Amino acid sequence: TFIANDIDTNSSNLSSNTYKSYHHTPFLRVASHIASNHSGFFHTPRIGDEVIISFLDDDIDKPYVSGSLYNGATTMPQYNYPRYKREIATNALSYLSVVPAMIDKGLDTLKLQENTDYELSSINNHYLTLANSTVGVDNTNARARNEITLKNDKDKEEIYILAQKDYKEEIGNNYEQTIKNNKTSEVGALYTEFITLGHMQNIIGFKNVNVGAEYLENTLLSKDTNVGLSNTLNVGISNEVNIGQNHEEKIGNDKRVIINNNLEQDIKNDFIQRIGHNKNETIKGSYVLQTNQSIKFHSKKDLSIETNEYFKAEADDSISFKAKKNCSFTADNVNTMANQESVLTAQKQIVSRVGNTTITQTKDKIILQVGTTQVIIDSKGLRVKGGDLRAD
Repeated sequence: TFIANDIDTNSSNLSSNTYKSYHHTPFLRVASHIASNHSGFFHTPRIGDEVIISFLDDDIDKPYVSGSLYNGATTMPQYNYPRYKREIATNALSYLSVVPAMIDKGLDTLKLQENTDYELSSINNHYLTLANSTVGVDNTNARARNEITLKNDKDKEEIYILAQKDYKEEIGNNYEQTIKNNKTSEVGALYTEFITLGHMQNIIGFKNVNVGAEYLENTLLSKDTNVGLSNTLNVGISNEVNIGQNHEEKIGNDKRVIINNNLEQDIKNDFIQRIGHNKNETIKGSYVLQTNQSIKFHSKKDLSIETNEYFKAEADDSISFKAKKNCSFTADNVNTMANQESVLTAQKQIVSRVGNTTITQTKDKIILQVGTTQVIIDSKGLRVKGGDLRAD
């Protein structure tokens, strides 16, 4: 064996230029377990590695690197690993799964351990590690490296993959994962997914999403949401819904709206309500109804307006009361005042009664009656019945 200083893995050229210095080795090919066309395992020994030199067909003119050895200068990739962030997150999910009451409260903020230092271990004989440390003299302890480690400790079996910087996967067809317990992902910056066709999720238990800042969702076509039981929306400040065209609500049973302050509606066109049974409105303050055109109340039965104090009807033009049968005014006092003219018209008769005194007007006569005494005025003159005609 010898220490490699400069190895060309792609050439077996043993020209005289190779031996310009005693400290330079010839260009040697490196053996690989598999060496197929664009396939196999390829590794280039680094400067300072201890390699094994063999000779093809025992020909001294055909040397090649058949392997390499660890020594005091090169340390095996055996490490003691700290308690990772993923283990803390997994414990939090396990605790959440056995405490269903926490589902409504959301996931607590995970206090993740930021220590990612590694220490060399000489007793790490249960790990199978493939590691490639970052090139550079400032990385002698191999803290910067790419690594794949297979752990086979009893009940702690694990496959660990470390990408010092970027990690990329490219799959020509399908990608399938089966995880029999928990899965935890932590992304330090942005997380982006681009899906060409569709995205489906089937969750048997619960789903909890916590967003610390803004949440934006864009749907170019339709969106359907099906909720088997209850649906609750809690908004801390304001809630705004913008709908380009129609909005329809269908409620199978009751609807209740509680507003602690004001309610304002701005309708540019018509407002139509159809109520199958009763409608009750209770207003603790005043009620103002303003319209630029007419107001009509239509009831197939009764229409009642009641007030404990004052009822006032005013019109700049006319006020009209019309009834096909009876029209009644009942009050302790009734005052009628006309600034110009007061006209009382009846098709048959007009009767004015106070106690035993009655004034009756018909088409052809007027009858004044007090007790049993009547004064009749018609086209024939004046007559008195049941009493005397006196002049005091």
